Amino acid sequence: MNRLRLPLVASLLASAAILSAGEPPRPFPDMAISVGQILSQAYYDQRAFQPEHLRVMVSQGLRALEESETAIETTWRGDQIAVLIAPASAPSLVKAAPPTSLDEAMEILERVRAVVGTSPFTDIHKRELDYAMLNGALRSLDPHSLILPPEIAQEFTEDIQGEFFGIGAILREDEGTVLIERVLPGLPAERTGVEDGDAIVAVDGEKTAGLSLGQVVRRIKGARGTTVRLTIDRKNKPGPFVLPIVRNLVTPVTERAVRLGDVGYVRMDEFHAVTGRNLAKELGKLQEQGPLAALVLDLRYNGGGLLDQARLVADFFLTGGKEIVRTVAAGQDPTKLMSTANELVTAPVVVLVSSGTASASEIVSGALQLQGRAIIVGTATFGKGSVQSIKTLRDESRLKLTIQEYQLPGGVSIQRIGVSPDLHLVGRSVGEDGTVDLMPFTGRREADDEFALGDHGTYREKTTFELPWVEAFENKDLIRKHAIAARDFIPDQEASLVIQLLQEAASAPDWATAVAAAHADGKLRSLLLDRLRGPVAKRAEAEQAALAAALAKAPDPVVWGEASVVKPGDLVVRYDGPKDLVPGETAELKFVVENHGSATAGRVWGLIEADRRSALWEDEVVIGMIPAGGSATGRLRFSVPPRMTGGTAAAPIEERFAVALKTDGNDRELARLAVGLNVVQRPMPHLSFSWKIEGIPEQGLGLDQEGSLRLTVINDGDAPTGPSVDVAVFKDNDPFVVIGSSRMRTAGPIPAGGHETMPPVSLRVRPSYKRADGVEQRFTGDNVTLQVRMFERLDEDAVRDRRGRADLFHVLSIPVREVVRGGMLLQPRLEPVGIVRKPGNVVDLTVLVTDDDPEVVALFQNRDKIDLRPSSRLEGDGKRLPGPSGPDLPKAELRQLRYTTSLTLQPGLNELRVVATDASKMSEYLNLRLWGDGVAQTAKTAKPGPAPTEVVP
Repeated sequence: MNRLRLPLVASLLASAAILSAGEPPRPFPDMAISVGQILSQAYYDQRAFQPEHLRVMVSQGLRALEESETAIETTWRGDQIAVLIAPASAPSLVKAAPPTSLDEAMEILERVRAVVGTSPFTDIHKRELDYAMLNGALRSLDPHSLILPPEIAQEFTEDIQGEFFGIGAILREDEGTVLIERVLPGLPAERTGVEDGDAIVAVDGEKTAGLSLGQVVRRIKGARGTTVRLTIDRKNKPGPFVLPIVRNLVTPVTERAVRLGDVGYVRMDEFHAVTGRNLAKELGKLQEQGPLAALVLDLRYNGGGLLDQARLVADFFLTGGKEIVRTVAAGQDPTKLMSTANELVTAPVVVLVSSGTASASEIVSGALQLQGRAIIVGTATFGKGSVQSIKTLRDESRLKLTIQEYQLPGGVSIQRIGVSPDLHLVGRSVGEDGTVDLMPFTGRREADDEFALGDHGTYREKTTFELPWVEAFENKDLIRKHAIAARDFIPDQEASLVIQLLQEAASAPDWATAVAAAHADGKLRSLLLDRLRGPVAKRAEAEQAALAAALAKAPDPVVWGEASVVKPGDLVVRYDGPKDLVPGETAELKFVVENHGSATAGRVWGLIEADRRSALWEDEVVIGMIPAGGSATGRLRFSVPPRMTGGTAAAPIEERFAVALKTDGNDRELARLAVGLNVVQRPMPHLSFSWKIEGIPEQGLGLDQEGSLRLTVINDGDAPTGPSVDVAVFKDNDPFVVIGSSRMRTAGPIPAGGHETMPPVSLRVRPSYKRADGVEQRFTGDNVTLQVRMFERLDEDAVRDRRGRADLFHVLSIPVREVVRGGMLLQPRLEPVGIVRKPGNVVDLTVLVTDDDPEVVALFQNRDKIDLRPSSRLEGDGKRLPGPSGPDLPKAELRQLRYTTSLTLQPGLNELRVVATDASKMSEYLNLRLWGDGVAQTAKTAKPGPAPTEVVP
């Protein structure tokens, strides 16, 4: 089956280990070559494999490999690629003449893969690097072609099938405890007596402590008719108890429907294998009380799915013989999919969309719009106009690759553009403290990806009208009711707004007659556009009044004023705020705007233009009304991120942005001001830890023997931590490992130079376990690994950005059946001590590296690794400094080395990342934001797709 889905799995690939620690990866010789053979047979446009792009393809694979492993650096010069794997001093050379065919390009990647295969990395990490490198190469073709590792591939398959075998309960995690959020009616969990709020302590005897929520879910799923034993802890019931539950078919909640008066509402979040069947049932239920006056189809959270289900859903709203979509590959005739006589709803339809509406959901919304059947309300959709298919590879991973483009009726492509709303909704949100955000954040769309396929310029639908509206603050309990699986589900504020507009339009006495005539003539979209003008205009007035009232009550009250016409040059803006930004503090950025015009300017605001990774990105300053000849001041309370890297006189660091003045409802820029502020360095905490195993004999940790892991959190930084430090121990998805309570928190802040010993975490290694298929696996290794995570917890009431200034992640290897000594694991410290600018955008950078056993330092400029240097090539005087000390801490000595390099900045923002790794594989990152002179180039490398086969004028 063909899949059209937004690749949300990319976040999974980046955020966690992607292979199970319990089983080694299957052998896969010639992986890159095998992938290349599939591409040559099935990729939708073989023109992508021209020599000029094949070099890009290989280069992107090498870049992804370097990003995934600090110790690897590749250099491609001439006919060779030098692959350096630190701490080796000499690189391995790989034959790499510029490729002229896809086969040659994939052979180069396979040779690089062979070199990485000889490294001392674990087999699991080597396979993860294989996936990373090949996915980097595939992304250069388009954003949606990639390899899914086996475990993620299985989840993707279950997701797209829309059903699996399990117990029928929705789970959530709270401070390390896995809880039953909701028991689904009529399914095994409910029949067995599981209740909302139950805590799952163990699955088939394996404690859930140390497992992620996803890992617990995967253990609960299994074959139909098999039994899973859940150990449950229930409030007001003494002690945990075991419930055996027989697995059965479960269909996740991806559709919800409600009827409000004569207006129906259906939210649909996926297009999986049973979406059409489920939607047909919901539409039938909605009309049991009588015909609907109108229907809202909510696709805002729908990232796509199966092409045939998109056709089926669109078919429910169209008369027979209408084109829904066509698929086309380069050089081939299109295949058209037409509607049948299967219309289930004849009422006018509003399709509610957002930037998260993608792929298959864009087919439905675009087809209903172009066929005159529905109006589109919300914001422009994602803009994914391609079709993917799945190929299973030898190691049970799966290759998802683009095989076609789809086009809407008449050969119209929305690739990179998306479906434009007929009614554009602009949400103004009110925060808990009364602050008002005038414009919602811009979501990422297909056009933002540098390797997105090109557009054809054939989609020409324009927005008819716009409705700004005020979104009131809601607490977590109310927000939870908007979740699609909520027991007491209610549509959210934006959906309720649309429903109310339709209810007002449908209250007209001639509504039913007009709808019947418009349906017969195929003009329901035109009817809706006409009938909604009045309700939208009326609501716009009410929303402007609500906005003015909210701004008047804001922490910095603003007189919003009336709409006005302001000429360019009438307004002048200057910055009147602090020159320095201090991480962790709130800076009041003040902008004074003078009105040199002859009339009062009303509803003036400024958009903060910064890069997407800046904490100021798309922030706003509200000015409001400015009398003629007068001035007004806008204030932006900027909560400077606590972890933001600051500079000194010797190593200055700057934050740059611009403010663009506009009036509400008019995108024309009236005035602009560029601002540069110094970021001041302040003392920071820094985390390391020591560990030991307690309660075991001298010969070490044996199988099925209970011991305890004892961690001591060390703050070897220059400042105390925040109120506490959170500590978590995970078992790296290893089914042989059983650990006890694994989430801890220090009793209070840890002072600079201080430490705190945490409660013990029980640890046991099982000699064997039974897999889901019943096969018994025996432990044959000589060590187990645990993931140790620590992060500073800040005062949630004091800072807006709650990411701590200090954190730590380490994979701790513990010997089995050997003497266990424990030890101190110090995280390298990095401090910028020299940033010297020279002509031509050249910068001399010096970073102080402090660690007990430094091994390698790498430097990234944006995404490119531009330097990899072993510690032997760093500058130092050889002196040893005392490390953290205490009666219960092992002794340690530190070395201080200087990493010095020279680099050329690109125009605009340069995101530098210094990464230091030591012999214990402890790593630390230093992020620097430096600005190069000149104008940054923002052009995308979009590639053309197949030409449209037919265009509707």
